[in-house]
Amino acid sequence: MKQCVLADKVKEAAEKALQYIHSCQTEDGGYFFARISPSSLRDSYFAVKTLLMLGQRPRRPAGVKRFVWAFLQEFVGNPVHTWYPAIEIMKDMGKCLEPLPHRSEAIEAPLAALDGVSDP
Repeated sequence: MKQCVLADKVKEAAEKALQYIHSCQTEDGGYFFARISPSSLRDSYFAVKTLLMLGQRPRRPAGVKRFVWAFLQEFVGNPVHTWYPAIEIMKDMGKCLEPLPHRSEAIEAPLAALDGVSDP
């Protein structure tokens, strides 16, 4: 009997979480838990991951992809710790990421400067 009550409470909590997450998708396609624009990459990452864990997908998946893709188009100016959630979201949304050739010089130049440099 206790297991049924617990299972019902878990199911109810999951439904409330789903409703809340779906309500946090903003006009730009991403998510922001304060429910205002612009979206947050961090909140979008956690929203997509939580939806997937609960067996759901975003209601507007194309919007999520557009939001993250716009972020990635400008990724050279963003801190490296923001790349992981952006790429994970795209992977989870089934978007194969191609290299961004128009940004390659901005990446290759700093990497080329590291040629021959080794850790102490």
